[in-house]
Amino acid sequence: MIASWTTVSLAGTNSRCQSASLTEPPSHRVELSAPRMGTTFTVILYGPQPDDARRAAQEALDHVETLNAILSDYDPESELMAFRGRAGDGAWVELSQPLFECLSRSRELAERTGGAFDPTAAPVIRLWRRARRTGERPREDLLRDARERVDWRALELDPGRRAGRLTRERVGVDLGGIAKGYAADAAHRLLVERGYPCCLVAASGDLRLGDPPPGQNGWIVALETLKPMTTPSAIVADSAPPPPTLSLSRCGISTSGDAEQFVVIDGVRYSHIIDPRTGEPLTTRMSVTVIAPDATTSDSWATALAVLGPEKGLALLRPEDRLDVRFAILDDQNRLRITTTPGFGDR
Repeated sequence: MIASWTTVSLAGTNSRCQSASLTEPPSHRVELSAPRMGTTFTVILYGPQPDDARRAAQEALDHVETLNAILSDYDPESELMAFRGRAGDGAWVELSQPLFECLSRSRELAERTGGAFDPTAAPVIRLWRRARRTGERPREDLLRDARERVDWRALELDPGRRAGRLTRERVGVDLGGIAKGYAADAAHRLLVERGYPCCLVAASGDLRLGDPPPGQNGWIVALETLKPMTTPSAIVADSAPPPPTLSLSRCGISTSGDAEQFVVIDGVRYSHIIDPRTGEPLTTRMSVTVIAPDATTSDSWATALAVLGPEKGLALLRPEDRLDVRFAILDDQNRLRITTTPGFGDR
């Protein structure tokens, strides 16, 4: 997750995530937080009238709740769950724009990554969620059955009709790798439409940044720092540097890793991030940060790149993706290894 953010003036960002010029500062800062999508969403904005700004922030949070009723795999009444219930019946189902967009973006990334990102990984994700609660590894027969039900190719979409179908029975869909970023983008758009371009929407490890705070060149984002899991005497002296900070605006930034969500079973640390191709959680201590034009992109790519790792993941990137990426990995000797795309540290 993103560790923290604040507002100080640093150097401008590069062309992938431009800083706005300094403008006459509005007079009031408003911050609202609320539980949404299983985490805390926070909205920060600046405007001339605090009451109006507060209403806009609340409207943005309410909009996230509306999206959750569409995209949730926890709510049995959500549109997503209704769509999942039609798996294998062959019928095309007309979809709302938010659900269609999330499914479409997810399928595109699944194809691009060879299934390292897969919206149909719900069966194995559910098994490992239970494992984190019970502290017991899933039974092998259940894992085998769940793996056989994961196949992004079973998700078919028709853009002309804004419709979709699941061509195989018992296929599930989980949008946990994209929904929070999508909701952050939607909340940001609403705030801009209401006249508040100077805003930030935070959803745990996903941020959507608007124009910078008044009098500043960007929002300051402090990245997650991995902490070695050994006694102090075994820690390499330079393995835990201070967390880097970035000055950013008008972009999305997401971090995916196992700093908080993991389980240790029989001495093995399992991440909450699942490789859909194997049905197994990641066991490498890793944190992946992605900066992108929007939070939908940064959220989904952060998950995909965590599964792929630096060598295979970075090889997939294209200039037109406009992504900046940072891998932080603790190796077998408990040393922190950093791999980035060119220019990531120059922001």
